[in-house]
Amino acid sequence: MKLFRLRQGKRNRQRGAAALEFALSTLILIPLMMGMIDFGYYFYMAVNVIEAQHAGLVAAQRTGVTDCSASASAAQVALKATAQTNASLAVTAYLAANNLTTVLTLSGNTPSCSNNPLNPTWTMTLVADFRPVLGRVMSWDKASPTTGYVRYTAKTLSVY
Repeated sequence: MKLFRLRQGKRNRQRGAAALEFALSTLILIPLMMGMIDFGYYFYMAVNVIEAQHAGLVAAQRTGVTDCSASASAAQVALKATAQTNASLAVTAYLAANNLTTVLTLSGNTPSCSNNPLNPTWTMTLVADFRPVLGRVMSWDKASPTTGYVRYTAKTLSVY
């Protein structure tokens, strides 16, 4: 009988320990989880911006422009303008297909054409501004000029 009371008393003393350990661990785990969600969303947006940039450059390259020099014919200049329009539309179409047109604000989605190193060379740098998933710009995020937005600048891609 004494042994039973001894075990029961020990169990009563440890009853709140699990709740206390859980409460203390949430102080570390919740901010860690929120940071993971924030970084994951940032990388998700970055991958989609890069893929949209690639789609735009491929659309520009497929239009058949053969001369981007200053002395190009009028037909090539018109074809270059068509290629730039097609590239902008391809970027928008890619983002619309992934339901991101209402989430991002893009700039720099019109590619430029040059003859360096090959003629034609299409180059594009996309800049995307979007709201962070947690609704707040963290210290590690690159802030946009628009208040409350994060900015992602994709590397310049070129297609020959």
